[in-house]
Amino acid sequence: MVVSCLILLLSVLLRSPNSESVELGAFTLPELCTFKRVFPIGCPGCGLTRSFISISHGDLATAFRLNFASFFVYAFVVAQIPFRAAQLFLVSGGRQVFGETWMVRGLVAIASLLVVQWCVRISMAISQISM
Repeated sequence: MVVSCLILLLSVLLRSPNSESVELGAFTLPELCTFKRVFPIGCPGCGLTRSFISISHGDLATAFRLNFASFFVYAFVVAQIPFRAAQLFLVSGGRQVFGETWMVRGLVAIASLLVVQWCVRISMAISQISM
């Protein structure tokens, strides 16, 4: 729950003035994707940070353009807050916690979606090169 809250707080505090950089106040944060540094394309998760920032700032079109799977990842992160709060409430009362199979299924679905959108991006890039 704390991690989800921190992710959402950072997505509000950070800025992405263009499609390539992320800033915190006057500081520009470095590119962290090793895959993108080694290969000429980004990884399946490339654009998620900038998409989260765009979603938190209400710029849904930019978020979609950067990584359309980000909406599902964002919703998953948001859903962690009430779920984890309910878990803490149940545990503190000595009751049984909810099953977490939905979370595993959600993670598998999100990972699959990230790979699918990555394959679509690669195929679009290849088709533009061959034209």
